[in-house]
Amino acid sequence: MMTISLQLPERLSTVVLMVQPGSLVADIGCDHAMLSAALALRGHSVLACDISHHGLSKAASNLDRWLSHPERSRVELRYTNGFIGLQTGECNVACIAGLGVDRMRRLLQEGTPASLGVERLVLQPIREPRLSDFAVLRAELATAGYVIEQEKFSFCSGNAYITICAGLGMASNECTGIDCLLGQLSRGPHWQGDRDQFVSFVRRQRNIMSTHLRGMQLSRTVIVREDERNVVRQY
Repeated sequence: MMTISLQLPERLSTVVLMVQPGSLVADIGCDHAMLSAALALRGHSVLACDISHHGLSKAASNLDRWLSHPERSRVELRYTNGFIGLQTGECNVACIAGLGVDRMRRLLQEGTPASLGVERLVLQPIREPRLSDFAVLRAELATAGYVIEQEKFSFCSGNAYITICAGLGMASNECTGIDCLLGQLSRGPHWQGDRDQFVSFVRRQRNIMSTHLRGMQLSRTVIVREDERNVVRQY
């Protein structure tokens, strides 16, 4: 069968490059399997996992189009809800890309990847979530026993993405303040990305948070005034 060249978006290239050579990789929530295919092309053995039978059927069709036989044989499709259907030692790296932060947190809580021998997690939530969502995700990683090794900010097709690579280690189980909110994106040798785009992203996030805070203050004022009217009516 003739294969079709795989055109990988920059955001997924970021994920692929964070996976060390020779890894056994689980692509959790593989969907179209583009990431799985790219990992196989780099020589990795891949478990392409999804909770949707329809999604896995689409993934199988795409893999057949994108990969020749040697690479295709490196990818196994697995129907499973996150880590639950994986066995200990089947993978040492897990990639989760394109899911929301809340979904990622549930997968980490329900599947306990550390107990399965997953030494490294590469996470890329769906486009431009809130900074506060990332703070929660970083805290979840620390609780699960993972230390963030690298973060990269990228801007692709008009959307901002933050990719986190975390390794199993001696986490402090604490993540507070600016470290939790911005992680390594604001400092240090592990920074990667366009700083101008990142500053623009942070400013957008600041404006969003300011709007929410004003809305909360307005709602509180309305509630207080309604309570005051109710008190007056009683007398």
